[in-house]
Amino acid sequence: LLLTAGALPGTPKPQVTWRKGPSSEPLRDRPGLAVLDEGSLFLASVSPSDGGDYECQATNEAGSASRRAKLVVHGE
Repeated sequence: LLLTAGALPGTPKPQVTWRKGPSSEPLRDRPGLAVLDEGSLFLASVSPSDGGDYECQATNEAGSASRRAKLVVHGE
């Protein structure tokens, strides 16, 4: 599954951080999870526990911007 951050232009290139739910802690690399170079969040497989609200924040010297997405997982 790929959650895209949308267009993230900027100079210098923004640093992208993903968070899940109300947590202020960034999602860390874990098996099957990675933040790709263009800023998208890759999940190799998903289960119902992965469902919820996700936030992507892009930050550089000029400031920051964020986007939210809801992931709904049906079944097992």
